[in-house]
Amino acid sequence: MQNNLQWGSILLALWMPIVAGQPLSAGSPPLVRLSGHPTPGTWFSAQLIAQETSTTAGRPLRIYDQHIAQMFAVTDGLCRQFPQVQGWRWDYRAGGGAMGMGEFRIPCDMASMMLEQFGKGSAQTLSIQIGNRSQSLQVTPLNLTGEQIPRWLDVTQMFRPWVDSKGQVQQIMSTLRRTQIPVFLPNQPLRAGELQLFFTSQVPNPHRYDIGLYLFPGCTAGACSFGSFSAERGGKPVTLSREFPRDTYQKVTLAGGIQGQFVNSCGAYCTAMVEWVNNGVLYQITAKNGDRDGLVRYANEAIQAGAR
Repeated sequence: MQNNLQWGSILLALWMPIVAGQPLSAGSPPLVRLSGHPTPGTWFSAQLIAQETSTTAGRPLRIYDQHIAQMFAVTDGLCRQFPQVQGWRWDYRAGGGAMGMGEFRIPCDMASMMLEQFGKGSAQTLSIQIGNRSQSLQVTPLNLTGEQIPRWLDVTQMFRPWVDSKGQVQQIMSTLRRTQIPVFLPNQPLRAGELQLFFTSQVPNPHRYDIGLYLFPGCTAGACSFGSFSAERGGKPVTLSREFPRDTYQKVTLAGGIQGQFVNSCGAYCTAMVEWVNNGVLYQITAKNGDRDGLVRYANEAIQAGAR
C-alpha cells in the first residue's frame, strides 16, 4: 500500500496473537506501521492495518476488541523500546487500509497502566524493520481471560477515537439534554502541562450535572482522573471549616466581574476548586493537586464561552 506521507520503514507483522488466551479469529494478522523513526519528546504516529472488512465478528471478544488490546500491547513495547516518546497516535484501518476506523491516542503511561490492571501474558519477541535494519521488539500481551473479558469490554466501549475539543463539547452536550440548567464549558482544549484533557459526562438530572476531566481519552479509572466540572441548582458554596486545617480559601474575580472563591482541600492528596454562583446555580471546577491560576483560567474560558 502506497502512502502519500511516505510511511515506511517500520513494519511489524503480528504473526502471533497479542491477546493472551484469545487468539484472533481473523485469517490474516494485522500490520503495524510507524512513520519513520520516533522522535524523543513527541507523540508519534502509527498505523494498525487489518485485512477484515468487518471487525464485529468474534465472541466474547470481537476482532475490534482484540485489535484495541493489540494497540495497547504494542504501544507498551514501543514505549519501552523508545522511552523518550510520550505516546502513540494510532491510525486504525480495516479492509486492508481502505476503511478508516478512527485515530486512537495511547500515552505510554496509559499503556503501562492497562497491563498492570489486566495482568500480563507471556512476553513475545517481534521482528521490526527500520529502513534496511531489523531489530526486535518485546511485546507483553494483556491477559484477557476469564473475568477480565467483561472488564475489557467496558474499556473498549469507553475508549473511543480521538476528537478535538469542539467534538468533545458536542458529545458532552448530547448527553446533557435532561439537565435544565445552563452548561458552561470552554471552547478550546484544556491542558495539564503537555497533556490534553478529555471530557466525560455522567448521567445528569434536571438540576445537576457532572462532567469528568480525564488525562487520557477513554480512561475513567481513578489513575486517569484529573478533575471535574459540575453544577447544581440551589447548591451552596464551601464555607470555612476547621475540619481541614490546611485548607485554603481565597476570593477570586472571574471573567465578567463574577465573584468566586478558590478552595484547596488537602487530605491524602489536595483537591483544588474554583466555584461561583450564577442565577441560583453553583458551578464548581476541581483538579487534583491543582493551582489557583490554572483553575481560574479554566473557569474564565468556560464563562467566556457562554451558557450552552
